Formats: sequence, structure tokens, C-alpha cells
Amino acid sequence: MPKQAEEFLQSLLRGGPPGWPGEEGEQFERDFLEACRSHGVAPLLHHRLTEIGGSNTWPERLRLRLKSEEGGALLLKEVLDRELRRVLEALAEDHVSCLLLKGAAVARTAYPAPHLRPRSDADLWVRPADRPALETCLERLGYLPAPATGAELIQAQKGFQRTDRSGVRHLLDVHWKISNVQLFAEVLTFDEVWPRRRPVPGLGPAAHTLEPATALLFACLHRVAHHGASLRLIWLRDIQGLAARLDGEQVEAFIGLARAKDLRAVCRDGLACALNAFPEPPVCDELLEWANRPTSREEASGRFLERADVRAAIFLSDFRQLGTADRLRFVKEHLFPSPEYMLQRYGGRTRLALPLLYLRRALEGGWRILLKR
Repeated sequence: MPKQAEEFLQSLLRGGPPGWPGEEGEQFERDFLEACRSHGVAPLLHHRLTEIGGSNTWPERLRLRLKSEEGGALLLKEVLDRELRRVLEALAEDHVSCLLLKGAAVARTAYPAPHLRPRSDADLWVRPADRPALETCLERLGYLPAPATGAELIQAQKGFQRTDRSGVRHLLDVHWKISNVQLFAEVLTFDEVWPRRRPVPGLGPAAHTLEPATALLFACLHRVAHHGASLRLIWLRDIQGLAARLDGEQVEAFIGLARAKDLRAVCRDGLACALNAFPEPPVCDELLEWANRPTSREEASGRFLERADVRAAIFLSDFRQLGTADRLRFVKEHLFPSPEYMLQRYGGRTRLALPLLYLRRALEGGWRILLKR
């Protein structure tokens, strides 16, 4: 991504002057729009520009596109939220306890308006014992399971999808552990956090999510465990928005939780990056001071902050976490996912191609791991 366009975007979101760089041409416009989309912040940026003004010097074409991005996000949110309410109500009727994670929850707990946090799916967390009842419920609602690897040691989640009469595809990502990564999978358990759940405004009485301190911890954890400590702006804005809403008691709970779960380095890195990208609205002084303290990387989770290739890092970390009996199964699950998954993942058209596809997967994965040694 062109550096100049990304730097201008970051400056605007930090509160910098909104005037358009007059010397830049159409290529810069395209680069800037691509940066907004890639970071997932086009609606958020347009909302900010509307609030503060000053974009009258911008190319009209770009202003109209950003306005369209926010308008489209608002319309899509209404469609996705209506379907999500239907799903949550059905699960509640079937006595399946469920927590909303990530975008669908954060949009309504950490943003001035839900549509400013775009999402393409909804993440649900359920007890492992409730998986059969959940799948039965989703099947009744018209959802089909997405092709899966069939690997229980690798994936603690499963995708479901449904296309409605308007042609909108609804995606659900169902988790029965907090993370696919072995090191983080049991850091938080469903029964541990369920009693402290909080309602999600605007999604009906069946919508619940993590309490604020735990939600912030999870946002920091997920960024590192699944996105290689990414600096993607929408994920940093999630962290900043959640942090800014903590009161004094919740800040103490968050710091205590980070310490108890050996996630201090992960949480401090997430907060420091988020507060650098989004200084407003401000967080309380105690949290700001804690985020800026130096932290030893001796915590096992802190090693993920030094990894460039997150997939290789996860493989090696998971392998080390498992006992001897599970390691052979773990390697087999990586090398030989289900045929359905392989055909979709690599674009195969017939099962005759499977031997070559499995060989390709083994070579690609082995090369990444060797590079990390």
C-alpha cells in the first residue's frame, strides 16, 4: 500500500488537519480510497469529516465515494442486524447460551454509531456441549455449514452461511473456545465469563457480550493470536474504543486480568499501538500510564509480538503446547484436511486433483516453518 496515502489517512484519524493535499493527482485519490477500504475505516473517516468539516477542498469524486461507503455500511448493518436478532432469538428459545464477539458486539459498545464499524459476519461463542443444539437450530433457520478442515486440534470454530431472498449472504462464525491457538484457547472459558456478561444494545434481549474489561483483553489477544500484531486501523480502533469506555474499577479489573492471564505484553502492545493511532477519545490516566510501562517478553504470549509469519508461529506454538500423544494427530490434521475443504481452498474441481493439492499444502507449510527456525 502506498506509504503517503496511508500516512495521510492516519494523520486524519489522529485529528490532523483535514485539508486535501492539493498537489496530489488521481493516483493518490485511488491509493487513499484503497487505504481507507483496506483498513476498514472508510465509514469512520467520512463520519469524522462530516463532524469537523474542512473536506470542501477534497476532490468531489472522492467525497461522494466516501459518502457512499458510509451509506452502504448503514444499509448493510440494518440487514445484517435484523438477521442476527432472528438467530439470537431462536438460540435463546432453544436454550443455547451465546455471547457475541468482535465486530457485531464492538460496533455497539465502542463506536458512536454501529455502522461505523463494518463487519461481514457475526462471531458467536457457545459452550462446547451446546454445539449439537446450535447446529440443529441453525439448520432450521436455513444455514449451511461452510467446508471445514475437520481438525479439532486446529480449529475451535465452524462457519455457517445463508443467503436471504434479497441475495445478501449472512455468515456466522461459531466458536466453542476463545481462540484456535492452543496457547490462548483456555485463557478464558465460557463458563468463566458468562456470569459477568453484558447486554448488547439494539440487538434484542438475547444479545450479550463480554463485560468491558474482558472485552478489551480479548480484543488485544485476538489481534496478536490471529493477526500477527497487525496495525490494521479498524482493529486498533476497536481496542481504543473499548479502552476509552472503562471506568476506574474496570481499569483495575483489566490490569488484574492481564496479569493473571500472563497477557501483559500483549495487552500493552495493543493499547500502545491503538492509542498512538487514535488519541481521541482519551483513556484514563491510570490505563495510559500502565500501557506505556516497559514489559518483559518472557511471557509465552509475548513471543507472538515478534513473529512476522503468524501461521508459522501458530503452528510451532501449538506443537509445543500439545502433549506427545496429540502431536502426531496435530501434524496429520494440518497435512490432510477434509477433501471438501481442500477443493474449496485451492480451487480444485475434481477429487483426482487431491494428491497434488495435499502435496502443495505440505510444501507451502513446511517452507514457512523452516523460514521461522
